[in-house]
Amino acid sequence: MSSSNICKFYTPSQADPILIHCFVYESSPEKISHFTPDLGRNKILLVTQGSGSLRINGQYVPYATGSLLFLFRGDRVTLWENEGAHFMYVDFSGQRAEELLRRFGLSPDNRCFEGYGGMIPLWKECLLSASPETIDLAAESVLLHTLSRMRREVPEGNGTVAAIMRIVEAEFNDHELSIVTIGQRLSYHPKYLSHLFKKEMGVGFSEYLRDKRVNYARTLFDHGIDSIKNVAFLSGFNDPLYFSGVFKRVTGLSPTMYLRERGTRSYPGSRIDRIRN
Repeated sequence: MSSSNICKFYTPSQADPILIHCFVYESSPEKISHFTPDLGRNKILLVTQGSGSLRINGQYVPYATGSLLFLFRGDRVTLWENEGAHFMYVDFSGQRAEELLRRFGLSPDNRCFEGYGGMIPLWKECLLSASPETIDLAAESVLLHTLSRMRREVPEGNGTVAAIMRIVEAEFNDHELSIVTIGQRLSYHPKYLSHLFKKEMGVGFSEYLRDKRVNYARTLFDHGIDSIKNVAFLSGFNDPLYFSGVFKRVTGLSPTMYLRERGTRSYPGSRIDRIRN
């Protein structure tokens, strides 16, 4: 699809169970003010490329390629950040539309979903191939098909957060692991992943990874590894001094004090040091 904007409008009949008002491809995100649903319409919006964030009713909502967002009548929406984002959206209203929003639990508290990049080719094809006589059918098909995908996917939980958890479980002791490197692997903006992770897990990613590493370090100490340097390395820290500070903040004890309380001693050249060197 070219970078020029495409906007196809449809004049609805009041007899339609779902009223389609427009089907739009928007490559000028500065026109985000157009997204304010102040005409009694709802909006389903798919991010086709780029990333950034919106302010919706004063709340920060990040997005990235493949994000699916719902805007509701009366929402106040402004562009907060944008990094080359393009959008497609359908404006819709009507009695059945309200019923569908309720059926799928869509509300101001449940409006943003990720992992819908696979829908982008379908949306583009439907918009490009539609004629003025069929644009309402194309837009309604996109809306209903996307909702039907959500019905299968939402109950299964957040697949992206699950992917983050799998990576952390397997690689938490890699000192280069971060939300940035995970974002690069999963093709999502790190700010978006951070927001998603905290929303799902109730704790920030950095705090979660820190606690995972410190708990593993405690396990190593408890199993007789008494070299602070090597426990730091094996737990994902490449700086023993930094590790000691983090360990104390989390546990309330320095590594030396932790070892002392367990009747062990920390000294250079321990058994693990000799093995590794």
